[in-house]
Amino acid sequence: MVWACAVSTRRFSFCAELTTRFHQPAQPDAPLTVTSELLENRRNRVFEAKAEIRDAEGQLIAEATGKYRPLMNTMTPGMLQDVVGDISWIEGIEPNA
Repeated sequence: MVWACAVSTRRFSFCAELTTRFHQPAQPDAPLTVTSELLENRRNRVFEAKAEIRDAEGQLIAEATGKYRPLMNTMTPGMLQDVVGDISWIEGIEPNA
């Protein structure tokens, strides 16, 4: 869900609230599909998103909703370096010295 927020708003965020409902267990080593989308952008202060996890047959395994708060711009480079490593390719983001 955090990536759905980032792609849609062009801002990275952190999870402030998460609600998850598990419908059934996933089988070990079974392929799963995860989808997520931004539901609402509340004036760039709170982003609401939802996600689903489904098995290969399309059965719902779990679903979640979350509220996300944008990171301060000064925190973004350090967080990105932790997640993706080299961030020199990301336009407008300068690596931390």
